[in-house]
Parts: sequence; C-alpha cells; structure tokens
Amino acid sequence: SLLKHYPKQLYGCASSLTSALRCLLNHIMHIRNGEGMEMFEEFRKVCELLPEHKDIFKKHVMHLVLFYVDGMQKIMDTSTKAQLEPSIFFLLDTLSEYETKQMNTLMRPAAKPLFQNVYRNYQKHQYKGQY
Repeated sequence: SLLKHYPKQLYGCASSLTSALRCLLNHIMHIRNGEGMEMFEEFRKVCELLPEHKDIFKKHVMHLVLFYVDGMQKIMDTSTKAQLEPSIFFLLDTLSEYETKQMNTLMRPAAKPLFQNVYRNYQKHQYKGQY
C-alpha cells in the first residue's frame, strides 16, 4: 500500500524496502508443500508494483534475484519455485539490460544455468506486442 500511494517517500529508503523483501523471500523459500499461500501472494503484489519505479529500485532488485537464484540451488522445492516464478518475472521487469549483465557477472558459476532457465521462461512470458 505504501508503494502504491506514497512511492516518493519510499524512494529514500529503497534499501530498507528491499531488505524487508529479502527477509520475506528468505522465509518463503523455506516453505514446503505449498503452505503459506498468502505470503506468496503478498510478495507477488509488492513485486508487481516495482517495475513502475524501476529507475529507483533496479539496483536493489538485482540482489533479490541473485538471492532467489542462490536459493534455487540450496533450499527450494519445486512447488515453491513454481509459485515464486511470477514474482521473479516482475523483478526481472524492473532490471535494465545493464543490471542483467552485471547480475550475470556476480552470479556463481553453478547458478548460471539455473538463472538461464528462469530467464528463458521470463522471455517466453514477456509481452511481445504487435505491429
């Protein structure tokens, strides 16, 4: 609600907002067997609002995506990955090409193939527009 109605007030504390989102993402990544659906939904709602403010949040969102890819390697089960994927697509919408390249250089070698799969799925779901 704050991001929707008072975005300019949040611009000054973008790192605090993304830190809170990282804590929520960490908690969600430890969920097993599809429990906690309301947390998935709340996280998705916030992520859905971020692309509108990409100039402010893109540097911070990059670290959330890196954290997600790291979690894919270690702790997440397949149902959690599937439920988080739409939220991650919104985060990827927030990034520019520069942040995506920077994220690729910061990523661990073992995580790159996992991210490539996520990014491929993201590109399939992107709106292509018509001429």
